[in-house]
Amino acid sequence: MEYTEEKVRELLMEMAEPDYAKFSGSLLGREAVMLGVRLPRIRELAKKVAGTDGREYLEKTLTDTDGREAGIQYMEELMLYGMVIGCMREKLEILFPYIRRYVARIDNWSLCDSFCAGLKQTKKEPEKMWEFLQSYLCSDKEFDLRFGVVMLMDFYVTPEYIDRLLEIYDGIHHEGYYVKMAVAWALSVCLVKQWEKSFAYMKSPENHLDEFTYTKTVQKCRESFRLTEEQKELLRELKNRREAK
Repeated sequence: MEYTEEKVRELLMEMAEPDYAKFSGSLLGREAVMLGVRLPRIRELAKKVAGTDGREYLEKTLTDTDGREAGIQYMEELMLYGMVIGCMREKLEILFPYIRRYVARIDNWSLCDSFCAGLKQTKKEPEKMWEFLQSYLCSDKEFDLRFGVVMLMDFYVTPEYIDRLLEIYDGIHHEGYYVKMAVAWALSVCLVKQWEKSFAYMKSPENHLDEFTYTKTVQKCRESFRLTEEQKELLRELKNRREAK
């Protein structure tokens, strides 16, 4: 089967659930043109596309700079494009142009976070991806920056990278809500996976997090099932001490 944009849209429309579209749209915090296709079904289709003519599909889709007018009508079509990238068994050097093409069109957290989680090729070439991400981590665009933050969270919360990670997160000062929430989420994951260094950062006077991000980080940790009650109490005390100053 040839997976043209038209064919892909037809297949997605067959999977559409209008009620699910309303529910999903309400979670995005913005108006989105959606069919209502569940993520597992989009991922299943992405694997099929990637396994047949993935390179050709990626090359012919999203070729214009304005995205939506390039044939994409529904959010699920764009999400599928991102998932096809994640399913491709190619070196990152080959995938980078398609990743850039996709990231330029991210306009909500769902398109960002589902894409990041699928870029498993990062595990094979972590340094190459790390270098690629640096321009996004310096961007003033809200979802470019969120992409960089979430990618680091998904693949680099390790003993080898934690020091660099915390330094980068500490240096992010962007007023976008979805950037602040991404940093808070990422730091909560750092505290779960690399407690000692992350906790030392949270209590350091050299910590430059704004109050919103700091508070959200602690909140996410207190809601986590992966931290002990003792750890949560230590974080609560830190937050109270900070607020008392």
